[in-house]
Parts: sequence; C-alpha cells; structure tokens
Amino acid sequence: MKNLILIAVQGAGKGTVAKALSEKYQYLHISTGDLLRERRLIDDEIGRIIAETQDTGVFTPAEIVYQVFEERLTQPDCENYILDGIPRSLEQAIEVDKILKKINKDDYLVINLTVPDEELISRITNRRSCGQCGQIYNIVNPRFKPKVDNTCDECQIELTFRDDDQDTKQFKLELILIMKMLRN
Repeated sequence: MKNLILIAVQGAGKGTVAKALSEKYQYLHISTGDLLRERRLIDDEIGRIIAETQDTGVFTPAEIVYQVFEERLTQPDCENYILDGIPRSLEQAIEVDKILKKINKDDYLVINLTVPDEELISRITNRRSCGQCGQIYNIVNPRFKPKVDNTCDECQIELTFRDDDQDTKQFKLELILIMKMLRN
C-alpha cells in the first residue's frame, strides 16, 4: 500500500483520520505539530528556535520544519507513513516532494479531506487539547468529550484552547474567508 499524505483545512479531522488509519494499517502517523513539539525538547539550536517561535506564536521557519521532517522520515521505523499537517501550501508541497524523492520515500497518495464550513467552525471553536499528551477533545461532541469536563482523560490536567482556536466573532469570520479561499 502507498504512503498517505492527508491535506485539509484546520479542523477537518486530519489527525483523527491519520490516527485511525495508522492503527488499522500499522503506518507511522507523522504530525508536523507533534514533530516540532517533540523536537523542541532537545536542547540544541534547532530545539531552541522551535521553542522560541512556538512560545511567541510565530510559525517555525520553513527550513527548520523541513529539516526536522526529513530527519524523522529517515528513521528506521518510518518505512510506511501517513503525513498530517504538511504540506499546507504549494511551496511546501514542492519541498516535501523533493525531500521524499531525495530519501526514496516518494510512493504516496494525497487525500484531501473536506468538511462543510459550519461543521469546521463548530469543531474548531469547541476543540480543546491536553498540553501534556496532545490529545484532542470536543466539548460538545459526545464521541470526543472528556470524561470529566475540561480535563484530559489520560493526564488529568486542565484542557486548553489551541492558540489558533479562539472562539470570537472575528475569528469565525476570518476562518470562513480562509476556508473559502482554500477551496477555490
């Protein structure tokens, strides 16, 4: 079976789909966000750059993302993979394809997940996550609600909003506009 690259707008369920597929087919789920969070824990120049950018809400420089991405895909446990969170633009798609060709892992299928705009807005504005383990919850969807309100089922710590998931009217308007642009 080919490797998979999942693309979609924020909140479409890339992580949820990737997790289910990786469990069913024993593929390694590679989430760019998880990769960067893990890599920032290493106390070297790259780890410090990632930490600084994440802590200030700035995107990690593309060259750092590509370097961390390539390092991970060259590990022995990464024979079969599902990518989640990269690429997010045409520029990234070109660079990711170059990296995958360079390391001889370019036998892949791209899957574009689509979800109605209203559903995306509901998912994003009701999404919470665990700052420790990264588990994602939805405070209104019974399938994804935590057992105890606003508390991670695994870590028993308070759930938080992702910085990019704040529930404001302005956010919703911007999100609708972005989703429409991405779909055109």
